[in-house]
Formats: sequence, C-alpha cells, structure tokens
Amino acid sequence: MNFSLPFTIILAAAMLVITTVEKKFFKPSEKPAALQPVQIALPADSVQSLPVVVEPPAGSGFRVQLFVSTTEEGAKKFQEQIKYLVPYPSHLFFENGEYKVRVGDFRSRSSADSLAALYRKSEYPDAWVVESPIAVTKAGFRVQLASLKSLTSSAAYARMMEKNVAAPLYLIREEGMWKVRAGDFLLKEQAETFKTQLIGKGYGGIWVVEDRVYGE
Repeated sequence: MNFSLPFTIILAAAMLVITTVEKKFFKPSEKPAALQPVQIALPADSVQSLPVVVEPPAGSGFRVQLFVSTTEEGAKKFQEQIKYLVPYPSHLFFENGEYKVRVGDFRSRSSADSLAALYRKSEYPDAWVVESPIAVTKAGFRVQLASLKSLTSSAAYARMMEKNVAAPLYLIREEGMWKVRAGDFLLKEQAETFKTQLIGKGYGGIWVVEDRVYGE
C-alpha cells in the first residue's frame, strides 16, 4: 500500500504497535481458537464469498447467537468487542426481555451449524443456531484497502480506517489472507468513483473487486 507522507509514517507506526501487542499478549497457545485465521472456515454461502447463488425467499435464513444481555448497553458493548474479530455482520435482537447478539446471514442451516460448532470450541461455548430473518446479499463490488496475514492485525487496521473511510468495512478470508474491503456497490462505476475519491485523499494500492454486497 502506498500512502503519501505523513500518513505513511503514521500507518507504519500503528501497524508496528499492532504487531508488538499481538506478540506480547497473544502467545500461540493462548490466542482464542475462533480468532485464528487458519481455523476460520467461511461457509460458501456467506456474505464473505463470491460464488453466484440462488437467493432464498426474502427474510428466511439462520444466524448464530453468541451473547445474551438483560440490557441494551451490555449487548452493544459486546457487539463493539467482537467487531471485525468475528468476520461476520452482527445483529442486535430483542426478545422476551433480553438483548441477543447474533452474527451472520446464512442461507443454509448447515453453514450456520458449522460456525456455531467452531465457536463452541473456543470462547463462545453457548453459541447456537437460530432461524431468523436475514439480510440478503447480491453480486456487487467493493474497494479493497489492504491484505494482511493476521485476523487481529486486519481487525485493528479496519478499526483504524473506519473513521477515515465513509463506507462500511468488511474482513474477507481469501487465499490465506485477510482482505479489508469497503463499501456495498451494485455497480462497478460506483465503486470506481469511490476508489478515485480515496486516491484523492492520499490512499494508494487500492482497487475494485467483485464481492457479495448488501443493497436494494
């Protein structure tokens, strides 16, 4: 990635801090299994994937419930904690006097079951699958900002960039790397315009890629 000074220096320093923190606080045996890039297997029908699929009836699907709180504040705090570290959109749902945090928008039960089983083996032992309305995705385009090996590093990078990029940010596992992508564009021209705007602000080494996106 090529950024104009002084942003280059700031970004390099930030990434050095991220790497140092990882080495200091996450020993190989202590890093949560669910946050290990090699152990995250994104289901083929998730929002993170590109294959063309037949869309289900609007609103039908499954999500994985990770957390329950008696207060909205507690649920939102949990959502912020898992932001980007769990590479799926999180959703807040109120039911029977409780606030429930659910992740993903899965078209098939088997895909949601696979993720729930993975998380139950790590720091979310109570993860379970619920039938739920889901946000349907379509074929579209995003602007790729970075490609990093570590999930924690890419999550930290996304957190750093979200204040500077006026578009939703997503982490996608692809070809052994974590890709940080921005936007939900149904037309390539829209994504190209957004990319040009970012380049005008000093961002380099970015490009438009095909992806599954949210949109009308």
